[in-house]
Amino acid sequence: SKFEEGMSSVGQWALKLASNDTKARGKAFKSLERWINARSEREDGVFTEDEFLKLWKGLFMCLWHADKPVVQEELCTAIANLIHLFLRVDQALSFSAACFNLLQREWLKIDRLRLDKTYLLIRRVVGQCFQYMKARGWQESLVDKMMRSFERGPFSEESSVGIRLHVAEVLLPELTSADAQVPSDVIVKLVSLSCSVMASADAALVQVLERSLLEPLVCGQALQQVDMLAVSSVLLRWALKRETLGRNRKVLYSLKRRCECAT
Repeated sequence: SKFEEGMSSVGQWALKLASNDTKARGKAFKSLERWINARSEREDGVFTEDEFLKLWKGLFMCLWHADKPVVQEELCTAIANLIHLFLRVDQALSFSAACFNLLQREWLKIDRLRLDKTYLLIRRVVGQCFQYMKARGWQESLVDKMMRSFERGPFSEESSVGIRLHVAEVLLPELTSADAQVPSDVIVKLVSLSCSVMASADAALVQVLERSLLEPLVCGQALQQVDMLAVSSVLLRWALKRETLGRNRKVLYSLKRRCECAT
């Protein structure tokens, strides 16, 4: 379209997405989907890290201006679904990583009234990361890269407490929502990620990971296809690591005992 022809840079898209005008934002978002799709099909269409951050700034401001709950929900879903437009796996991973990078930069500016829609965006982005992996058959190398991306992004020490806690809370529900028959080895990798984070985590994050992710898996409440022996082995490995904090080691041992009781 003529609109898209005049938009040659990510910075221009970001400005349009951040417009105060509702119709202008809507038009920009619909055109953006086509533009990303077309650009990602080109060999020279790779987005840089800086471009992804600019893009997310625009998307974040687009959500910032959305007032009605129904509109917010639709927009969060549409934003998260953009990951499927990136044909190259490394670009999809960079797109999702940039989301958490941008949210970390903006976190202290988010007021109480806008917090709920930001949490919803986080949930939708995590959900579509799992959907992206499922669509590619839970390819092992992709799952490993995504888990590392979670660890270095939302679970990094630089990440705000609110981001860390919310991602910890939604990981398992979003995984089971994406695929109730998720392969057992993917579950084990998620447990390994949780244990890695728990090793040095504060009490609040440990509690959320234990309550929202590890306990439901260990007790068999969430999924039936859990390889309890493999999960028990991961829990023990992290409990024995020297760098694991003493108080967190106790939690891991407790979970391991419950895991053994379930086998």
